[in-house]
Amino acid sequence: MSQYLLLKQGTIHNAVDEEAFVADILIEDGKIKKIAPVLEGKVINEAAVIDAMGIDVYPGFVDAHCHLGLDGYAVGFAGQDFNELGDPVTPQLSAVDAINPQDETFRMAREGGVTCVSTGPGSSNVIGGTFCVIKTYGNRVDDMIVREKSAMKIAFGENPKNCYKEKGVYSRMSVAAKLREVLQKTIIYDKKLREAGCETSWNEINRGSGEGQVDISKMPAYDAKLEAMLPVIRGEIPLKAHAHRADDICTAIRIAKEFHLGLRLDHVTDGTLIAKELGAEHFPVAVGPSFGHATKYELKNKGFETPAILADAGCEVSIITDSPVIEDWLTIASPSTTLPSSGIILPLRTTTSSPERTLVSGTRTSVPWLRTQTLSTFRAMLRARSSRLFLRVHSSSREPTLSRNMTEPAVAKSPRRMETPMLKASSTSTSSLRRHRQHTPFQRNLMERNTV
Repeated sequence: MSQYLLLKQGTIHNAVDEEAFVADILIEDGKIKKIAPVLEGKVINEAAVIDAMGIDVYPGFVDAHCHLGLDGYAVGFAGQDFNELGDPVTPQLSAVDAINPQDETFRMAREGGVTCVSTGPGSSNVIGGTFCVIKTYGNRVDDMIVREKSAMKIAFGENPKNCYKEKGVYSRMSVAAKLREVLQKTIIYDKKLREAGCETSWNEINRGSGEGQVDISKMPAYDAKLEAMLPVIRGEIPLKAHAHRADDICTAIRIAKEFHLGLRLDHVTDGTLIAKELGAEHFPVAVGPSFGHATKYELKNKGFETPAILADAGCEVSIITDSPVIEDWLTIASPSTTLPSSGIILPLRTTTSSPERTLVSGTRTSVPWLRTQTLSTFRAMLRARSSRLFLRVHSSSREPTLSRNMTEPAVAKSPRRMETPMLKASSTSTSSLRRHRQHTPFQRNLMERNTV
């Protein structure tokens, strides 16, 4: 028996029409069924109804790069799980094993309209471990996963130098050499596996997959680091490169091309200095965070114009918060990026379709859309946050859906006070804005160690 939910007369921002429009939205079993100016009929009469008049309706936003759930809010060391400082090369680490869904930052993200994030290790290490893509709603990370291993985190520049200058990583040459060494070892490891008849890995064999065709006597000794790097050199997941300075960005590209690897560029602070070159390379870029103080030399060129300039140069651009460097409110991070040549559509794409394509193409995720032009416009949005809804999306059909974690629709008595499991009218109070301006433990460590 299907369950129906009707949003009546909401102001819809649909990522297609430049101007918002008022219409009804019919949702069947958590998936958008139909949108029309006025919906009528038997099914409509039987549906639970939410009066959305005067409420802006958006799909949920996507943050392409953050550390959500890996640094406990107001916890300190006990909750700091974003960086492993014992070894500069740790590809075997997986973000899923450290994410705390009960952390306060998930609630903050949801209230900011963020329903899906790419979260993972920080940038202290040359190779830091795998990122994952998850929903921001749930009590158990296993139920929130969109993609468990979405990319392999690597880092260039000041952070690995500062963290490991007494452990063999003193210069940028060492950073690049460490990465190349691991990639070459992984290629050799993969060849030995294949020579033994193994097309997968030791991990898969231990799970009972394909053991009958494998000559165990020819298998290489198990290596957790190289096992973790196999999906990278096989083209199954990309490298996700932390790079601020122009030369570090170019080094990441050089190594990716040298080994024929997928690559996603994060931060790209000096992107405006090499915009033409980046446009010609066609590697996706995730820019930010542009808010806040430049806590180190690499950040001196950061600015809100960077995403627009890179988009004009032909790059696939996402805007990121790097939460909790700034809290996961993409609606704050994106409005000031617009230049005349890019128009209002750039902030829409940089927090929606661009991160969807670069993170989980063809996989269920959220595709968010935001229609603002300037920071002053967004300040007005903050004052009216209680009149906004954010929907989730089923990207394979290009249609928004509600959270897969909830199945029971609810009727809100008042749109401005509505809080249902599936839809939420987010509110921003003075106290939450005050919390937003305070430094989290992660931010304090950033200023002390510069490891994000």
